[in-house]
Amino acid sequence: MILSLTKSRPIMMVELTEIGREQFGCFSEFIKIFPKNYKFYFCQWVSSLIIRKVIRPADELGYAIFAGNVFCVPNERETLFTAVIDKS
Repeated sequence: MILSLTKSRPIMMVELTEIGREQFGCFSEFIKIFPKNYKFYFCQWVSSLIIRKVIRPADELGYAIFAGNVFCVPNERETLFTAVIDKS
């Protein structure tokens, strides 16, 4: 599987739950699963007066309490990814 990811370098969305975080371990262990030169973004639905999605760069501190979708984006496709999320 890693060879396929290394060759095709897709943008992926992974659902991360509390159980998943326990299985993966810390954020640095989670990102080791992916090929080099990927960036990670948290995506969560936030409800207030309006329900909206929030996409932000992933980090160790946020990972410790995060549950939701993680976008895994190869560096060379980051511009495409950010262009699409800016329009949504």
